[in-house]
Amino acid sequence: MTHATATADMMHPPVPAEPGSGVYSNKLGMWIFLASDVMFFTALIGSYIILRFGVTQPWAQPNAVLNVPLTAFNTFLLICSSVSMVKAYAAIVDGKKYFLRPVPGKLLRDGGLKFWMLVTIICGAAFVGVQVIEYIKLVGEGFTPTGYREGSLPWAVCTARASSR
Repeated sequence: MTHATATADMMHPPVPAEPGSGVYSNKLGMWIFLASDVMFFTALIGSYIILRFGVTQPWAQPNAVLNVPLTAFNTFLLICSSVSMVKAYAAIVDGKKYFLRPVPGKLLRDGGLKFWMLVTIICGAAFVGVQVIEYIKLVGEGFTPTGYREGSLPWAVCTARASSR
């Protein structure tokens, strides 16, 4: 049995669905986790909305504190690393353990598991590097959890987001 076949076999539920609920316990557990994650971040974002609109003094403009183009680039890196991870998973399910393979009649090469994992690692490392640069700059400007009101809740949201992964 090949590794890809063994991996594909692991994706199927080992036991039938629970008789009362009609869903697999693992699937139900994942849905409960996702629902609790949504509720937690809804509470954090709701706290931000109350804090933001409950004061009379104006808040700092986002581009005055944050580097929006750099943040947009970092979001792009994060999405690319997610897509490349999905491609790596698809490659292992298809049994493509190689790095790159020539495709007859095409100039492009077919990327296997090793290629997509390398892309994922590079995108992930670049994402973390940009995060470090952003936070060093923000802390240098006094944007800390206790620095001022615009700093407390974003730090809480970012810390909770990072720790939930």
